[in-house]
Amino acid sequence: MLLMEIKFDCPICYTTENIKDGYSFGCNHYYCKDCFKEYLMLAINDGNILCTCPVEKCPEILTPKLAVSIFPQNSEVYQKYKRFYIKTIVETSQNVKDPFISELYLLL
Repeated sequence: MLLMEIKFDCPICYTTENIKDGYSFGCNHYYCKDCFKEYLMLAINDGNILCTCPVEKCPEILTPKLAVSIFPQNSEVYQKYKRFYIKTIVETSQNVKDPFISELYLLL
């Protein structure tokens, strides 16, 4: 079966889509483009950069590579994601006294 012939039902809006048009966190749970982008935008706007696949108990999370494949780097959503991502790294860093890390945090 060709990839374009494989279909899935979006678990959020229940539309049937071609798998080649779907989005996934890297797991086998696929979402339509609109639902996936909306879910990520809401999570990022809430400061949740470690958002997981909406399917219960699925451990897959939003990665920087996935974020940049969905949102243009110059978009407001991606810039917000990047700021939250860097902030999270700085806040969880073992060596926050590192001058580079401290300066990076000040630039946010």
